[in-house]
Amino acid sequence: QGEVVHGFDLRPSHDKSQKTFLGEITDGEALLDALKLICPDLIFHLAGLLKSNNARDFYMSNTLGTVSLLESVIKSGLNPRVIIASSSAVYGIGSGEKPISERVHPEPVTHYAASKLAQEIVAIHYFSAFDLPVINVRTFNLLGPGLSVDMAPSSFAKQIALAEKHGGPARIFTGDLKARRDYLDVRDA
Repeated sequence: QGEVVHGFDLRPSHDKSQKTFLGEITDGEALLDALKLICPDLIFHLAGLLKSNNARDFYMSNTLGTVSLLESVIKSGLNPRVIIASSSAVYGIGSGEKPISERVHPEPVTHYAASKLAQEIVAIHYFSAFDLPVINVRTFNLLGPGLSVDMAPSSFAKQIALAEKHGGPARIFTGDLKARRDYLDVRDA
């Protein structure tokens, strides 16, 4: 849409219109260097970890990665708006209220969810303590290009594509199909 887009990622971007800085979200020096070069007006903080067998990994990436980013923003002397992508997982099972709304008190039941709620609290601290324009967004289920195959719709799509490629009968492996979900296209989110 005519905007200049830069990325900070563990892997180079396939989108040649985007300049990608390579690095780990917890590396404050690399973040600070990138911020000083880019001087962004707006940051979408989408970095995070969805799956791990080690609970510590969630807090390192999701929570301490957010601390690292926001500390780097403060040190840069810039004042960009920062959109923090949290997760509906912070609600846990939602205390029985369906559909879940923002009135529901967060009750995270996984380390992923707890680390995302901690990420939100970190963002609120930087808003209050440093007047940094930070916005927490709790996205619900997303659907569309670029999503991790650890997410159900992407996993289903990959399984279907592989079945089509190999020409055999398709068997789709799923989790619990009793749950009802609303999905939002990632491009709209």
